[in-house]
Amino acid sequence: MRFYQRLIIKISILSVLLSYSLAQGSDGRFPIRSFQIAPAKDLKVFNDHLKAVIVQDARVKSSPLALLKRLTVELDGTIKAYHWCGKAKAGQQICTLREENIPNRSVAGVLQKITFKTTQTGWYAASIQRAWRCQPGKGESKFYQTKLCD
Repeated sequence: MRFYQRLIIKISILSVLLSYSLAQGSDGRFPIRSFQIAPAKDLKVFNDHLKAVIVQDARVKSSPLALLKRLTVELDGTIKAYHWCGKAKAGQQICTLREENIPNRSVAGVLQKITFKTTQTGWYAASIQRAWRCQPGKGESKFYQTKLCD
């Protein structure tokens, strides 16, 4: 009996890790090879943008997912945005923002893992990690990675 309990736990852990390591694409799955920490100036720009979004609609400061949904409304019409968040724990929540069909000659998609933290005034991004997929023929297009596209 204990063997089966341990097996079920291992399978559960494996399925969580597998779902984290793949990003669903419209034409398949794109493995995530690595993430790169965003520079401090990019983090500041992102948080300044969040503040501007909150000024427009104060209701969105209730959760990181609400913030991300509002941010993606402002995207270019050709970009497809996907967002999801884990459970909030101890005033922190990790969310993912994936953008596909980016109208760029080099980059096809961007994946951002954003760690949000809460304060008395609302949520802010404490850190951002990024990875991207290149357009076909401009570098690696079958997975997310951190090498520059051509």
